[in-house]
Amino acid sequence: MQGADSATIQFLSAQTEGQGTAIKIGTGKVDITKNTSDSILTVWTSAGGNIQTSGFILLNDTARTITTVQWFFEEQLNWYPWERFGSMGNDKILGPIMEQSLDKLKKLLE
Repeated sequence: MQGADSATIQFLSAQTEGQGTAIKIGTGKVDITKNTSDSILTVWTSAGGNIQTSGFILLNDTARTITTVQWFFEEQLNWYPWERFGSMGNDKILGPIMEQSLDKLKKLLE
């Protein structure tokens, strides 16, 4: 993700890979909650206590010649209008960064 290569990263768990790993990135925390051969699921907690679920899922075509990386963030919202508007703003901020990061990954793998 953009900026992650210069962020301060600290392991918060004895485990350094796979399910159960917890790391601090900047002021936030990321916990790996599940990993399989084709997916990684995480929970991101901001310094303010906001929680988002995120994940990477690898999707292969039937011939297994093309792999698509699906990257998502999910945020649980209450009914408050300001939370709904905030999530739309978050989408406008995160969306382009995620697209740039996926393009960078694609170029790296090609």
